[in-house]
Amino acid sequence: MSLGKAFGRAVVGWVDLARRFAWAVTILCIAITAACAVYTVREVGINTDTSDLLSKELPYRKAYQTFKDAFPVLDDVLVVVIDAPNADIAGDAATELAAKLTAQPDRFRSVFHPASEAFFREEGLLFLSLDKLTDLSLRLADAQPLLGTLAGDMSLRGLFDVLTLAMRNSDESEDTAGRLDPVFRAIADAANGERQGEAYLVSWRELMNGVPAEAKDRREFISVQPILDYSKVQPASDAIRTIRALAQDLSYGPDDGVTVRLTGSVAIDHEELETVKNGAGMAGLASLVLVSLLIAVGLRSGRLVAATLVTLVCGLIWTAAFATVAVGTLNLMSVAFAVLFIGLSVDFGIHFCLRYREELASGLDHAAALRAAAAGGGQALTSAPWLRPRASLPSCRRPISASPSSASSQGSACSSRCLPT
Repeated sequence: MSLGKAFGRAVVGWVDLARRFAWAVTILCIAITAACAVYTVREVGINTDTSDLLSKELPYRKAYQTFKDAFPVLDDVLVVVIDAPNADIAGDAATELAAKLTAQPDRFRSVFHPASEAFFREEGLLFLSLDKLTDLSLRLADAQPLLGTLAGDMSLRGLFDVLTLAMRNSDESEDTAGRLDPVFRAIADAANGERQGEAYLVSWRELMNGVPAEAKDRREFISVQPILDYSKVQPASDAIRTIRALAQDLSYGPDDGVTVRLTGSVAIDHEELETVKNGAGMAGLASLVLVSLLIAVGLRSGRLVAATLVTLVCGLIWTAAFATVAVGTLNLMSVAFAVLFIGLSVDFGIHFCLRYREELASGLDHAAALRAAAAGGGQALTSAPWLRPRASLPSCRRPISASPSSASSQGSACSSRCLPT
């Protein structure tokens, strides 16, 4: 007896054994499936580090690792963008948020707020162009007497004393009036806002510059390096959630016109992984529904549809358990596994069930139809990927009857005899 015939008989015997002990096999499969599901949920890990998808020995991976070692502050950066009605509010909000982030070293490796750094606070004027620096120095020189007086009394009374002194020492020229006009307009706007219950903060930076602030002047940046947990689908979820919670507790909030947004490589990866997670769930559910409709229309038997779907789900759980034992961790490529498994594995169930229905239509009973289906297609379904296909199919020499009914029955019998086994 050839190896192929022996294997075919083994498949038929396996199917017939499962039929004779159907309830015992069903209970055993359910128990194994439940155990595999519990084991997978408890033991399976996930690695969402996209850099691990490719070998670290690749030339560009080595070059990128060298770059990260040379500039570690540029790796895994989360940028916090703060916008406010004026530069002073933006600066205060950014400084407060940066201090709160620095106080949580268990969530953030580093927090860098340029405007809070001592170097930029002392040497920041050197980054201005020569023309702007010259203009600002002239303005500060003109205002030096008034600023010195205000420094001695920084209360509201001291402010009005300085303004009174400025009015007394000013002439009637249009230039002097133009310089004081923005100050009085800002004070008037602050008083009106306070009377109407609206928050308003005078921007002394804008007053000193002498021109309204641009959008870039009302924006602050904080560069953060969060501690990423690659055992989660979204490694930066805890850090992003923390930043958003701290932003809600700022002294200046949305009611003051302050907005806090996130960008950078970490934020982009976070959104991409969220899209992948949601898309994978929807794709898996959609594929299962579509496959269910397909086999319901094709098989037209509730028992066959239920058996195919239950087998499909059990196979998915068993395969996940095997992956947990053999590999231990899943990666982002694994999210497409469920969809591929549902689409590809159901083909085997469809082939077997259709062959079973064909044998029933030829007049065989349940037991004989299962044995015939296993003999006709079981060997091909279990060993097709590993066995060499035959060069040609055997020809069928049965004459075709002119009667449609007899032709249908003969065609059924012909297909069962002419397909390779």
